[in-house]
Amino acid sequence: MTLLSDNIGDWTPDKLWKFISNRLASDASLIPSPQRAIKAAFEIEPWTLVTTFTNGWTNFDTTGGWQPARYCKDAQGIVHVQGLVKSGTPGTAIFQLPAGYRPEQSLMFATIDGANTARRLDVNQNGTIIPDATVNNGFVTISLTFRPL
Repeated sequence: MTLLSDNIGDWTPDKLWKFISNRLASDASLIPSPQRAIKAAFEIEPWTLVTTFTNGWTNFDTTGGWQPARYCKDAQGIVHVQGLVKSGTPGTAIFQLPAGYRPEQSLMFATIDGANTARRLDVNQNGTIIPDATVNNGFVTISLTFRPL
């Protein structure tokens, strides 16, 4: 069998293909399984829990099984933010995302409040997440996905 240490300039596409085929046939671990490929494509960094809230906002009820506010990036660098928060002042920042997790331009998303009403949720360039000033019944759902700066 030809080795890679041979003069690479002598390799034809057919010769290279035969080498690769023989190598893969002799070691199946070199072929990624569909499950490994899918996992790698959707792998995310560990979630970071929000610990610093502003303007009276806090997590809803984490002991009752509700998702606390958190954020992360996936393998493609897309930011994901999710959670359920309560008790803050409508129209004021809930918390601020750190640098590297902020959008290039301010973004507007739809959300649902405690009255089961569609509302607006903004993510500003400085990373602040601000619900509509008309949020009712004290809680806001957060489910955001965007490409950061």
